[in-house]
Formats: sequence, structure tokens, C-alpha cells
Amino acid sequence: MEELNSTNEKILADARLEREAIIKEARAIKEKTIADAKNQASNEAEKIITSAKEQINNEKRRDE
Repeated sequence: MEELNSTNEKILADARLEREAIIKEARAIKEKTIADAKNQASNEAEKIITSAKEQINNEKRRDE
């Protein structure tokens, strides 16, 4: 019985370690996903702003 308890405790300890590793990996993936999304949004916003500025400049030239 004592051997069974020892084995169960080892299994639980291993499971806890594995759980912590999975959680750590999930957090890293989450942070990278968020950072990538922010960078993509920033790039898209910059493209929109650049396009709008070009359109404004084209309208100004046309009106001159």
C-alpha cells in the first residue's frame, strides 16, 4: 500500500510539472499572439494613414 501511495504521489508530482510547463507555454503563445496582432494592426493603420495623406495631397494638387 505504501508503494502504491508513493507511486501515486510521483504521478501527481509529474502531472503538476507537466501542467506548469503547458501553462507557461500557453502564456508565451498568448503574449506572442497579442504582440503579433498589435504589430499587424499598427502596420495596417500606417498604410491607411499613408493612403489618406496621398489622397489629400492629390486632391490639393487637383484643386490648384
